[in-house]
Formats: sequence, C-alpha cells, structure tokens
Amino acid sequence: MRHGEDWLYTLCSVASTAEFVSARTGIQKRTRRKSVDVEHRAILLDGLDALERLLDSEPPHGGMDRLRGFGGYRHAIYVPLDAAELRRVERLCARVWHAKSTNRARVEETLLGHIAAMADEASLPFYRSALAFVRPRDSFATERKRIVVAAIACLAGMTGSQAAHAELAELLTHDHPVVRCAAIDSYAQIQATPKGTLPRDVAQRLQKIAEHDPAFAPRFIARDCLARAGQRVPIKPDAAVYAFRASLGRASCTVELAASQTLDELASAILEAFGWDRDHLYEFALTGDLRDRRYVLPAESDEPMWRELGSEGRDRTSHPSSMDLPLGALGLTKGHPMIFRYDFGDNHQFNVVVAAIYPKQAPRTKYPHIVTRPAKLPEQYPRDSLCE
Repeated sequence: MRHGEDWLYTLCSVASTAEFVSARTGIQKRTRRKSVDVEHRAILLDGLDALERLLDSEPPHGGMDRLRGFGGYRHAIYVPLDAAELRRVERLCARVWHAKSTNRARVEETLLGHIAAMADEASLPFYRSALAFVRPRDSFATERKRIVVAAIACLAGMTGSQAAHAELAELLTHDHPVVRCAAIDSYAQIQATPKGTLPRDVAQRLQKIAEHDPAFAPRFIARDCLARAGQRVPIKPDAAVYAFRASLGRASCTVELAASQTLDELASAILEAFGWDRDHLYEFALTGDLRDRRYVLPAESDEPMWRELGSEGRDRTSHPSSMDLPLGALGLTKGHPMIFRYDFGDNHQFNVVVAAIYPKQAPRTKYPHIVTRPAKLPEQYPRDSLCE
C-alpha cells in the first residue's frame, strides 16, 4: 500500500466512525458527550503539557523519546479536540519542526495524525505552512509532505469542504514532485468516497500532468488516477517504437519494442539478448529505486492499475495484469532510467535506459527487435556459483 493511501485509509477510518463524529461535533459545541474517552483524552492532554515543557526548556534538546503517547500515527488513539486544543496541537507541531531531539519524527507524526483526524477546515493554513517548511538535513521532509496532503484529502473527502478540494487541486501543480504525487494519489483514493468527485478542471490538469510533467512519478500516478475515474489515459500510438539500452556490469544490449508491447516482453527481449534462460522471477523498478514499491511492477498484489486505457483499437476492460500494460501507457520519456531485477536469488540488477523513442516502426522489422548484443555474453550461472 502506498504511504499516502495508508494514511488516508487510517485517517478516514478514524474520522468517519459514528462515535468519533458525534463526539467531535459535541465537543466543538462545548458540550460533553459520554462517547468521549476520558482516559485517552487525559493521556493526550498530559502528553501535550509534557511536550510543551520540554520545548520550553533550555536548551530544548533530548527527551522526546520518553514522552508518553507519541509512538506514531499507527499507535495513536485519536480523541476529539475543541478548537482551542486543536490550535494548540498545531502550534506545538510547528515548534517540533525546529527542535533537535531523538524521536522528533514520531512526535510530529503523532501530532499530525491528531490534527488530521479532526478534519477541520481551519487547519488549512497550518497545512500550507507545513508544506512550505524547510530545514537542513530534514529526514522527515518527504513523509511530512505525504502526510499533510493525505490530511487535506481526508478533510475534502470526509466533509466535502470546497476549500479543501480547491487546496488539493492546487497541489496537483505544486513545485515539489513529492507533493504533486501525493495530491494525485490522494485524489485517486477519495474517488471511492461518497463525496469524492473528479471535477472537470482537475481532470484537465491531470491530463496535462500525465503528458507533460517533467518528473516520471507524477505522470505515472496521474495516468492511474485518470483511469480510475474513467477518463482517457494518454498513450503513444501503437506504431511508435521504444529503444532500450540494458547493461549489467560491462555487458550491454539494445532492444527495440513497439509501444503496444509490454514490460513482460521487454524482460524477455533483454534476457534473449544476453543469451539467458527465462526461468526466474523478475521485476521492474520504474523510477530506478527498488525501495519505492509504489513504482515496482509487477506489484506484490498484481492488481490491475488501469481497467481501460482508451487507446484506439484496444479494449482492456477485463482487468489486465500490471505486466500487460503497453509501454506506450507508462509515460516513459527519452533518457528515463529503470532497473530490471532478475532472479531474486542471484539478484541480477540490469540498468535500463530509454535510449530513443521513434514515431514509426521500421519496415519489415519484427518487434521485439534485438539491435545489439553484449560483445561477451556473461554467464547466467557461473561455474564458481554452481560449485558452492
């Protein structure tokens, strides 16, 4: 599950429960409800007092790992807060950004969860400041951006807030690609909620992102978002040709495939060019980072990403595997790097680059087409490894 999806699912699950909504509404009206968990509320307020004392200390270093109730959003128990308490949590969270302490990220994560669970439109200025915050060597920066965008999406999806919807739409063209990805990803998720819609202007923005965004990840996620909403996904004509250069150590090859062909066929072409058997599992890291599983195909669940690509002459309404997606639908551009990982035991990692994209196929050429092979074919099973 993508990080943004995980956050959005958790927050919406908490914020949408009848007990939480009733308690939240009641406490915002300054009335007491029996549904409010007094014990957990007291733990949170005591924790906020302890955090504030720590931040007020001179110097405000260390000690956050000893605070009670700040183990991250997955371990937090969310309780309704009134407006003054919510603003206090926001102020403390902003102070944590500047603190130097162990467990700072966990504390911030927990505070962000409490703010997001309230689904309060008045928190939008805080979210803007969180996205704008920059500090040197901030290891939590990427997570903060994803969490904040998920919180805005939760607010939009749970309350139908027009301001939150507008905020999320604006983030689709944010300067930072992580924010753009999270915004697109979140919009894809709120489509499944009763109040989640895809306005026409947002669909048009997604079309532009899918075709013209300078970063691959937003293009890739925008295509997913469009397809989930039943919109046309940009796709290269079937006549187009992709040339890929694959290298493993000093050995390299060049293969060409039609835009209508797939990553599965690309894997076969590379292995054939290297003279290797295809008898092991493999995967493609579309961003060149195997750690970011959002862009690794086939996905662990191998669920279809696009139900219908909208390409002329191609009907894909039968829930294809992720590996059945045509290359022309992935949003690849010239120079784009990927990793082809083959044989999870021996862990062969081929560096793959889109060397060129041609508008038309060469006459009398059958694709996949092996253009060049390695000058010296590397052994798939070196004798030394067989003897071990």
